Amino acid sequence: GDCVPFTSQMDGYLACAHYIPQSKTSARWTPEFIANKTLEPTQSCGTMGMEGWYIPLHTAQIYPELRHYSALVGEENRHKLARIFRRPITWVQYCEWVSPHNCSKPDHIASGFPEQRDWWKFHVPGNFQGHFIDTEENNCTKYPSNCTGDFIDFPCGWSSYALPTLYHLNIGLRSYGANGPPKGYWKTQIDEIWRAANATKEHVMMMFLKPDPLYTEFVGTDYAFTRVMLPEPTAECERNRRRHKSRCEEDRTFEERMGDPKGTCDEPPSVLQKIYSTSLRHITVGDHIPPALRSPAYEALTTFTLSDLQIEEMFEAWIEKGRDINFASRETVCDWVIENLDFVKSFIPEGYPREPVPSTTTLRDPIFATALALGLVSVIAVIAATATTYVQRKKSVIEKAQHHFLASLLVGLLLLSIGAVLGAIPPNDAVCISQAYFVNMGYSVELVPLVVKTAALNRVMSAGRKMRRVSIKLSSLLLANAVIGSLVLVMLVVWTVLDPPLQQYDYILGATVVTTMSVNSEHLMVEQVPLCGSESNTWWILSVSWQLFLLLIATILAFQNRHYRQDLVDTRTLAMMIYSHMVFSILRCVSYAFEGSVENASSVRPFRSLIYSVDVLTCIAIYFVPKFLDKSDNRLAERSVHFFRSGSFDIDISGQLQSSGDRSLSNNGVNFSRPSNEIGTGRRIDGEGQGAPADNSDGTRQTTGRTVESPQDISDGSFDAVTEQMDGVPDVED
Repeated sequence: GDCVPFTSQMDGYLACAHYIPQSKTSARWTPEFIANKTLEPTQSCGTMGMEGWYIPLHTAQIYPELRHYSALVGEENRHKLARIFRRPITWVQYCEWVSPHNCSKPDHIASGFPEQRDWWKFHVPGNFQGHFIDTEENNCTKYPSNCTGDFIDFPCGWSSYALPTLYHLNIGLRSYGANGPPKGYWKTQIDEIWRAANATKEHVMMMFLKPDPLYTEFVGTDYAFTRVMLPEPTAECERNRRRHKSRCEEDRTFEERMGDPKGTCDEPPSVLQKIYSTSLRHITVGDHIPPALRSPAYEALTTFTLSDLQIEEMFEAWIEKGRDINFASRETVCDWVIENLDFVKSFIPEGYPREPVPSTTTLRDPIFATALALGLVSVIAVIAATATTYVQRKKSVIEKAQHHFLASLLVGLLLLSIGAVLGAIPPNDAVCISQAYFVNMGYSVELVPLVVKTAALNRVMSAGRKMRRVSIKLSSLLLANAVIGSLVLVMLVVWTVLDPPLQQYDYILGATVVTTMSVNSEHLMVEQVPLCGSESNTWWILSVSWQLFLLLIATILAFQNRHYRQDLVDTRTLAMMIYSHMVFSILRCVSYAFEGSVENASSVRPFRSLIYSVDVLTCIAIYFVPKFLDKSDNRLAERSVHFFRSGSFDIDISGQLQSSGDRSLSNNGVNFSRPSNEIGTGRRIDGEGQGAPADNSDGTRQTTGRTVESPQDISDGSFDAVTEQMDGVPDVED
């Protein structure tokens, strides 16, 4: 991220870390970041921060009065402070200002002239001990009323109020660092100056904060940090202090930057805070992460605390290891954790640690076993239906249903039943991809002919009401099936290339006890259950939506055909099959919606397999079984009705051509023949639609009993007299 300092403008800020384990000044700069949701509210880290003025124990032993501010204030103490606290200089400044030979030769202070990287260092162990000098500011002979000693302060922008305190208490010290108004020194420079003072036995007074490795390093030595007591901190003092931003603005006068004298007091102890970015919660316990996969990091960090003594213990170990910022610091922390493992474990959230285990779900589980068994039954049922259809292919109801239509249905149902079987077995990448192809192609191959046939029947009936001729070709069915099937196949290929349905894992929580040779501990088991899925749900939504679209069209058409007689146009069984498919498709949509809201998404997989299987079996039961069990005579002319209009085609709804010498074109249960005024030898319908008497073979005459004006008579129940078996009407074959 963008490691912009927190004190800069927030616009465009990106967090460069998720967690800051310790901060003293958080209350002053975090509120605006908390308000804009960049940070969460801070929490105590368990450590007390002590910021204040410090002198070495060596100085306090020589000048014990300097431990209290009362020995610092006033003109009477100015000369003493200017004499005691001299200004530190860097290595290059020593060589250029002090060394008689510009460090061309080593001496007791410097080993030689520094490399450029060490120019501005105040102490380099083994090479530059450090050096302190009297400056013009220390010259009380020349400037008796305004000479000052050197005070080592934090840089401008930090939390130090040393300069206003020095000013309002009239203490003869000033900070002459080079880091902006007011002057100050960086933390590394402060550490170097303290070590330089220790090496040269100089006196120094500085602003400092504990806990800190430097503070721990000098504990027990003659340069141990010794606190200088200032006026007691109060709430009034805190309210009247000039905030750090206004103290750093160069366009303000010196008096404005110093603020109100009421803001002069010591720094109160403060509870150091832990700071979290809001993204830490999101990436560890966000709502988008399944509960079983959520990290314990957020909860552990929010509860973890360390005392001052524990911090100092780690500082001591780090110092002993050489204070290396990389290896030594990491090794120190790891060693401390090992030595205090029980303490660290006390912050582990309940339910952790978690141990991933392979799924125990097998085909022996009832739901998976049932889904697989029913899937295999559906495959066998489709194969049996195919064989029976072939055996009874010359049966009247089979021929009327049309062989190519039945073949499309059976192929689609077979593909779908195979997809049901694949949905009931443990998934892998090959199974997931194959199931997507079988299910989607299966529904396409089956539903498209169903829609085409239902639309054709609707078209025939609508045209019959207007006494118009209708021409329906077999190629229309084949073309629609090929085009739509190709589109579905292209969609599947694109799906496979861009975002294939591959094996993923669902994670299920469950508690158990894990026992090892030396430890008996309780772990929360996380079962890894495989399932199929793509990165985006768009593909699943697209496939189901397309099938629902086809079924919606078919449902509307089937509803429009609901009044026509079943024995004429096969409308009722087609409608029942369409309604059945619609119900099961809705159930599939529910399963997809339910999958995203349940904890165990993998449990939906076998139920979806059951939906496929039952859908296939229901389709066979509704459409194929009644045809297989039909006991009617196989003669094609047993029951037929014709509508004749002069100069047009006869429409035989039952599927049988009646006039000899005329060849019929059959599609979707509708046959077309050349016009004829004769129907068999026993009955004639004249050109005006009136039933004329016909001679029977025994010389008698009979009428049809009713005139049929349009196919609407079929729907209102007035077709009974026409459709009765007519004795004396012989079967006519092509």
